[in-house]
Amino acid sequence: MDEPLPTLLSELDLFKEVLTDRLKALRTIQTYEDAVQNLAKFCEAADRSIALADIDISTIRAYRAHRAETLQATSMAVEHRSLQAFWKWATTEPNLAKDGPGGGPLLNPMRDLEVPRIIQQPRNQVTDAQHDQMLAIVALDPDDFTRTRNTAILQLFKFTGARLSELSDLT
Repeated sequence: MDEPLPTLLSELDLFKEVLTDRLKALRTIQTYEDAVQNLAKFCEAADRSIALADIDISTIRAYRAHRAETLQATSMAVEHRSLQAFWKWATTEPNLAKDGPGGGPLLNPMRDLEVPRIIQQPRNQVTDAQHDQMLAIVALDPDDFTRTRNTAILQLFKFTGARLSELSDLT
């Protein structure tokens, strides 16, 4: 009797074991697992095979187009890297063959795809009027120390461009 072909879902537990053995963080493992499961759900909903040997670059492109409808570019890049990790493992795993045990090697459908470009969105800047309003609110504080400290923080933000984390590290 022929053994069933390896699928996205049938190999997911083994992939997670390998990631655990490589001491990957639990969040990383979950992110990779989610990406593989989302690809499997897409394939099943689109009446596409989830057999590893049947997934090709056109399947991945269709999946990416589908995901681009709801994901930001940053999330698309994370998902792309997660699937890259899965396919890198699957195509080098000696027990996973294209046509079942003893068959040829799996092909990596991600090999010719680039990570989606992340375009940084400019952040809203505090206007001079907004800064003056914050200073006016801080000036109302009856405690001299708190008022002076908060005024200094607002001025440092405005004139140095420091980040909150940088200012919070100051003593």
